[in-house]
Amino acid sequence: MTDTVFRASGLTKRYGGAAALDGLDLQLTAGRIYALLGDPGSGRTTLLRCAAGLVKPDSGEVEILGETGDGVYAARHQVGMLIDGPALYRDLSIRNNLKLQGRILGDLPKGRIGKLMKALAITPRDTGNRTVGGCPAGLKMKCAIAMALLPFPRLLLLDEVFGGLDTDDSALFVDLIKAEMEERPMTTLITGQFFAELYPFATDYLLLEKGKIVRSYTREELQARIPEDLQRAQELEDAFKTIRKEDLGA
Repeated sequence: MTDTVFRASGLTKRYGGAAALDGLDLQLTAGRIYALLGDPGSGRTTLLRCAAGLVKPDSGEVEILGETGDGVYAARHQVGMLIDGPALYRDLSIRNNLKLQGRILGDLPKGRIGKLMKALAITPRDTGNRTVGGCPAGLKMKCAIAMALLPFPRLLLLDEVFGGLDTDDSALFVDLIKAEMEERPMTTLITGQFFAELYPFATDYLLLEKGKIVRSYTREELQARIPEDLQRAQELEDAFKTIRKEDLGA
């Protein structure tokens, strides 16, 4: 059994005359958390959309769990995703959103929904009788995270999650992802514009520029170059900018 969970080969996607992805190559292995870093317009969300099957690349190939071509469609049943913000039924409560998704998936273990809600501190006191449309943005994001994790995915695709969570909820999210990965060999690919929100949560860091992966780092490689006493977000951002400039001259 291969350790490769996802592979992109020569992936290209153009919108008009601009290339969002430009011959991108990428391989993700089991049990890792990959942070996909890049400026707006670098192609982060487009890559996730191609991986999730939400858009079709102009050229190149996507492989998921060893499947290519028509086999990718079946493999995507083992992919959880949160892309382009929470996609929820506004007229249903958080719990009923999750119940409906559970019925669509089928064969979920009893207590799966309650376990995820508890891990993310989604309580009846927080939600009351409100529909999702009346919930704060943070609660909507937590519901969408739970929905993405509901089917026990082997590949989890997350787009700009930290931007919708406060500090306490971010800590709950990190703990939940780690707990899920301890139970099964899940691989996570999460995008972010800011290095500080993803460090040191991720195990691997991919730098995307103009539709291509231009550099990758392991957590250990970065920890060897970032002083241990740096804690503030801006300090970490500045440290990574220095590393980026040293390695890419930009």
